[in-house]
Amino acid sequence: MQNQASIQDDFLQSLMTEETLASVYLVNGIRLSGRVQSFDQYVVILDSASGRQMVFKHAISTVVMSRAPHSFERHAEPKPAAEASTAPPSSAPAPTPES
Repeated sequence: MQNQASIQDDFLQSLMTEETLASVYLVNGIRLSGRVQSFDQYVVILDSASGRQMVFKHAISTVVMSRAPHSFERHAEPKPAAEASTAPPSSAPAPTPES
């Protein structure tokens, strides 16, 4: 077993610690929304308006958060610097004002 935490564990831990609202999409297409209250190797406990739900991880397709938690940013890929938009000059002649 690994000594270091996995990206999955870090992701879920940051959702839980910062109480970030998340949408959990299941493999059958159902969307569940709420806050991660707890998780382990097999399940995620999601607290939503309708109550607490235990969701088996093998049934989860995607987890989408409402915003990127600050503690998870260390796993984010560095974004390239914005390139200056230098469009080539147009070959069409500039319009001239008529007298």
